[in-house]
Amino acid sequence: MSYKQLFIFVEGIDDERFVNQIVNPILQTHFHFIKIIKYAVMTKGDVAKIVNTCKPKEGFEYLFLCDMDSRGNNDLCITKRKQNLQNKYGNILEIDRIVVVKEEIESWYLAGINTIYLDKFKIKTFIDTEKVGKETFEKMIPKNFLTPNDFMMEVLKNYSLEHAIQVNKSLHYFKNKHLQFP
Repeated sequence: MSYKQLFIFVEGIDDERFVNQIVNPILQTHFHFIKIIKYAVMTKGDVAKIVNTCKPKEGFEYLFLCDMDSRGNNDLCITKRKQNLQNKYGNILEIDRIVVVKEEIESWYLAGINTIYLDKFKIKTFIDTEKVGKETFEKMIPKNFLTPNDFMMEVLKNYSLEHAIQVNKSLHYFKNKHLQFP
């Protein structure tokens, strides 16, 4: 296998934590080097430089994670969100390299809490977590957790990707498209 690198662009710390704990262990067997880059704190020009570095070279790949952030806007669809992101960065991003999290990364965290831990945390069972945003997620956090970060870290300790892909279509799509290797 030739040397392969992957750059994963994420919005913030919650996305970075999720990718480090759940995604990286799967991808590490297929890439020699994985770098997570928080693009929300970068200039558009700096993001463009890194993406342009990846594009023309063999063995360099990237994924660009973003939240849907529709906030109830039913006119916003995944295709439109990808196009908006492409436009924002001057059309350097390839559509099939953009991963849209519906609604926000918190929905992926919630999706991975299996029924045992939902009962333990006294959180209702979800058939579909895609519409869960940060505010809804934070209201569900048990009182014994001091911060949302503490709860997120606890969730990741017992995360069930198998359960998560059953209750979150965008995570299911991401797993099938970007985490499946021969």
